[in-house]
Amino acid sequence: MSNKLQLNNKFITDALKDILIEASDTNQVFNKIKIHSKDIKNNDLFIAMQGSNENGSKYINEAIKNGAKGIITSQNNKIDNNIAKYYVKDCNLALQKMAKIWRAQFKDLDVVGITGSVGKTTTKQISSALLQSRFETLGSKKNYNNEIGLPLTIFDINHNTEIAVLEMGMYKRGDINLLTKISMPNIGVITNIESIHVERAGSEQNIFLAKQELIEALPSDGIAILNIDDKQIAKMQNIFPGKIITFGIEKSADISAKNIDSNGLNGFSFELLINHKSAGKFRTLQPGVHLLPCFLASIALAHKFEIRIKDMQEVISKFKLDSRLQILKLDNDITIIDDSYNSGPSALKGALNLLKDSKNYKVAILGDMNELGKLSNQLHLEIGTLVTTDIDEVICLGKQSSIIFHKIKNNALIKSKHFLDIEELNAYLSIQNYKNSTILIKGSRTLKMENIVQKFIQLNSMRD
Repeated sequence: MSNKLQLNNKFITDALKDILIEASDTNQVFNKIKIHSKDIKNNDLFIAMQGSNENGSKYINEAIKNGAKGIITSQNNKIDNNIAKYYVKDCNLALQKMAKIWRAQFKDLDVVGITGSVGKTTTKQISSALLQSRFETLGSKKNYNNEIGLPLTIFDINHNTEIAVLEMGMYKRGDINLLTKISMPNIGVITNIESIHVERAGSEQNIFLAKQELIEALPSDGIAILNIDDKQIAKMQNIFPGKIITFGIEKSADISAKNIDSNGLNGFSFELLINHKSAGKFRTLQPGVHLLPCFLASIALAHKFEIRIKDMQEVISKFKLDSRLQILKLDNDITIIDDSYNSGPSALKGALNLLKDSKNYKVAILGDMNELGKLSNQLHLEIGTLVTTDIDEVICLGKQSSIIFHKIKNNALIKSKHFLDIEELNAYLSIQNYKNSTILIKGSRTLKMENIVQKFIQLNSMRD
């Protein structure tokens, strides 16, 4: 790949010519594109993004103070003449247009798009770890999976990058189509389809069609990696003319597993099957058998890139998720299953099954599962039924979780509480004296249940 790629004035003005109102005449070469002024370093280019709750133009002076040498803004701000200025019609569109041009310059790059209702980030992390054993691989940062995060990730592609693994999220139809136009994937992975975001998407059929946009965007010589256990995803085989690799546990798949054994919080093992033939025993330290489909999807991808089985076994044997399903060991034999980042029906059921494996006193702290639309009551009720066995205490947070609470509140075998406010919940925890306990913390992102995890850590340090 040519070394001449530069984030300079010509690249920017060419990429933005359709929406550019005014531009500085400069020879400045910029280092990185940033959208947060506090992240700016010397010679960076700051995009003053306009959101519904924030106006990036307010932070232009701070960005310049921190070292920005260029500003992209949709407001005609007065800016020091020593700072390059690009006055555009739309900053979001500016970021996307530049990312699309940047990506297009890497003709030989393999781009993997990963989507699904749950498991996107997990699959991305496992896939990136496997591919990095042989290739120069870029994976999306954190959960950078939307119309802002994905373009920012693309700017990390350079002439050494061989594979980019990009997570693709959606709220409505058209979202993934936009991301594919920017990133141009030639491989698509779909983990599953659930009712998450049905409130915004409008219907389960719209979620299906939105996820299918990834497959529709693949070139005819591309590859679709599909979860055949999911009836809706299985239908996508009929619309893709290219190569299809299936993975699954329940159905006959190209990549599958048998002899699945849970070791509780210490991980699980399985025997890998490739084209129905045994390919070896795999063992992971990452707990959560419900994550097995994510491992199989990642192995399918690695197999396509001819990663050796023994190399896959080694990577997976050491793999631990970053910022997902963390196990924290505290004093008094307290174990925290920190799955606080987000919540949906299948992921919550898997986490509860992991909790039930514990031999200690078992506590489930459960927040609302958001954006389930008309199915919300039914799905929360299903969780309420699930927690009536093998769990000692259930603490609910949020309006919808009251459905879980009311299902179990008269069960004499389960201690139960319900709170609408996280501060009240944390105050309750402060006067408890948990010992020999395993505590699951899981809820939708808006509830910020990581604060409950931090409360336990704080209480633990106070006991020292």
